[in-house]
Amino acid sequence: MDKPFSIDHVIKCGQHDNGADCRVFLLKFADYLSIGLAIDDAIPKNLGYFFFRLKLVMEFMPGSASL
Repeated sequence: MDKPFSIDHVIKCGQHDNGADCRVFLLKFADYLSIGLAIDDAIPKNLGYFFFRLKLVMEFMPGSASL
């Protein structure tokens, strides 16, 4: 990893609106960044928590197919 990275300060960054989704929200941010989407597009109503959680379960279960 010789390639430098940049840090951007995002002013209108989406935030979860309950006390239970912080880890899922963090993972979803990483998911957005990994596929080249902007974090400021990551607002709770666009994240699809249910399907993202299902995808995480499928990926972490031994012997399961990925979605």
